[in-house]
Amino acid sequence: MSVDTTAAEPQAPDVEDAPGAEETPDEPTGRRAQRLRAQEAVARAEAAESRLAAAQTREVHRLAATALAAPGDVLTPELGGVTLDELLDQDGVVDPDLVAEAAAAVAAQRPGLAVARPAKTGADFDGGARAPLPRVGGWASLFRGDR
Repeated sequence: MSVDTTAAEPQAPDVEDAPGAEETPDEPTGRRAQRLRAQEAVARAEAAESRLAAAQTREVHRLAATALAAPGDVLTPELGGVTLDELLDQDGVVDPDLVAEAAAAVAAQRPGLAVARPAKTGADFDGGARAPLPRVGGWASLFRGDR
């Protein structure tokens, strides 16, 4: 007498047998449902792509702000700028070195677009190494004769 030692595999419930699986007239079925899901997936992908491009553009502007008065000029081809894709590395991450090079190129080509740097004058002869002035007590100490 041989005994069957294999357990019967439980079968997954069929989708049609699941509770609440009755078709409703509001829910599309078949190819129309697939087409709607595909359209929703494309819309989500496009929205994610636009959010990523906006974040990358903000990062480029942040990095270019050190060299340009208007950081958006680095992405303006008419001003000698480059496209966003040219500032990304192989992984699609903004490359700070490429942004610095592009911003410096725009500033070199059009010096008026560069960040205005204060001119050095001879008034700062000690390099900022002045000792702070002693604190005075105010009007009350003046009237009391305190020094």
